[in-house]
Amino acid sequence: MSEIEIFPPNPAKWPRNREEIAPKVEAAYQNLKPCTTVHPTIAKLGIAEPLGFRSIAPLTVSGVDLSEALVLPIKNCDGSLLNLLFVSELSDGTVEEASIPGIPLNGGYVPLGKMTGNVIYLAAGMSSSLVIAGATGAPVACTLYTDNLPDVAAALHLRFPDKEIIVCAGTSSDEDHAIAVRAAAGISAKLAIAETGGTFLGCHREVGAEGIIRSLEAAEVPDGFDMPVEQPSPLDPPEPTRWPGKTNAGLIAQHAVMLIRGRLVIDVCAAVTIVLWALATYFVKDIRIAPLLAFISATKRCGKTTALELLKSLVWRPFATSGTTAAAIYRLPKRKPTMLIDEIDTFLRSRELVGVVNSGHTRDAASITRVEKGKAVSFDTFFMKAFFGIGLLPETLADRSIVITLERKAEEDDIETHIVSENDVFASVRACFAQLAHLYADDVRHASRNPIKLGNDRAGNNWETLLAVAHILGDNWVEHGQHAAKMLSVHASSQANAGIEELIPDIKLVFDSTGASRLSSEKLCDYLSTDPEKPWATFSRGGPITARDLAKMLKLLRIESRNLREERTPDQKDPSPPLKGYHRADFAKTFRQDVPREPGDGDEAA
Repeated sequence: MSEIEIFPPNPAKWPRNREEIAPKVEAAYQNLKPCTTVHPTIAKLGIAEPLGFRSIAPLTVSGVDLSEALVLPIKNCDGSLLNLLFVSELSDGTVEEASIPGIPLNGGYVPLGKMTGNVIYLAAGMSSSLVIAGATGAPVACTLYTDNLPDVAAALHLRFPDKEIIVCAGTSSDEDHAIAVRAAAGISAKLAIAETGGTFLGCHREVGAEGIIRSLEAAEVPDGFDMPVEQPSPLDPPEPTRWPGKTNAGLIAQHAVMLIRGRLVIDVCAAVTIVLWALATYFVKDIRIAPLLAFISATKRCGKTTALELLKSLVWRPFATSGTTAAAIYRLPKRKPTMLIDEIDTFLRSRELVGVVNSGHTRDAASITRVEKGKAVSFDTFFMKAFFGIGLLPETLADRSIVITLERKAEEDDIETHIVSENDVFASVRACFAQLAHLYADDVRHASRNPIKLGNDRAGNNWETLLAVAHILGDNWVEHGQHAAKMLSVHASSQANAGIEELIPDIKLVFDSTGASRLSSEKLCDYLSTDPEKPWATFSRGGPITARDLAKMLKLLRIESRNLREERTPDQKDPSPPLKGYHRADFAKTFRQDVPREPGDGDEAA
């Protein structure tokens, strides 16, 4: 039997829309056969009857071998096939879940048993759902992650109005419990709480099937609508709920990449970077460098707002703002959110704001001191920040940033609209990332600090954090991250490095092509801006480079504009006003140092 390969390992070949992905799910489903014996992965959970499917042929998803996994269909609430869930036992005895990336899981559930009888149990974690099914023999609908409970509960209530639905909740976290309460209260259903062990899986381990039965028999309708609802402060957003079990993190990250590319016009390296940076926000307590993420476009309508909305759905505790002050930033709550700063051109008018952000790049230096009521007070500025704007960043910010360049959508681009919500298409990604932060904090904290070589130390440091979290996704993700780092660093040369490394060769080209010994600042800027593939045509916040921009950059090389004397015409009575400009001779040393030499290049040849 030939091998079934769903997606190659190369991210550049991953599809970006549902129309390309859905046939892959259907093809894999057609190559399944029902299990005739109890799958070894679930036998230890007390499951006595065969359940689910196995693949007929060897099956891999992006290089991950899932041939021996127990396969369970993930259904839409109308009963149609949505995706497949693969449940595998790892070498350490733990159970890992995986699904085919690219198909959103919100609103979907795994049916364990036929939805017959009078009662349907509804639970979030696959392991807990399995032990409930094993203990009762009744049908169980598993929502996979906690935030999915209310949507699936409401849909099943509409689909099976004559059946009793009992929502099952653990006690491992108040936030997860509150979501289960809301799901049950929303349909006036009973809520069953595990009597011990934190979850129904833990209850099964401690007291067996009898404890499961007792917990279910004690179910009651919660008085959810009478519970006071506290509106969280936008400055102190809640933490996302964790995925109840263990998932294949690499495939979840791929899932996020594919969803992003279906909603934003960016290349795969940029999408990989966004996902790694978003994952890094969950480890803010464990990292030493907090690189800025900058979404920059040359013109309006390039997806800046969409990028901001996508990031709000991915990062840990997002707080978006388009108008803020330095005092507001350093007075954020002790548990700093991930700050998403829109309209960067307005932000940059405040030197104090830029200084506060710059100070938060490394943990050791992330502190500023202010006088409060006559006393010196230190404020922590170390937290993750992203920018969204038009034009270029100042060098101090660009030096600390990983830059994503946004492009305007073409007519032929098939892009979906993204709406941020509690259970949006990225809810499963947030749940997985939160679980990874719980499991792998020490791994990230003690990750290797060998910087990747990207031309300068600061650029390598910016990627240290992203590559540290890439390690917990798998070796292939380290390779994806390293490739993205190199590609984005090349693009960044037209921004932060364009100030020197690219400017000087282009100035030499202007002098060579014109044969001029001197040029006014205005003419030099005009010549530099004629090539649309160079950064100078959009250098000044989307417009051409200006004489002031030019003077500011060249001053770093101690090259300053001079007054250019203009000859008086015969009919001119008053002298012309002096023009500011540059002599070619002023660049002689810089041309020798910074412009690559080529044989046959006159006096600059080797």
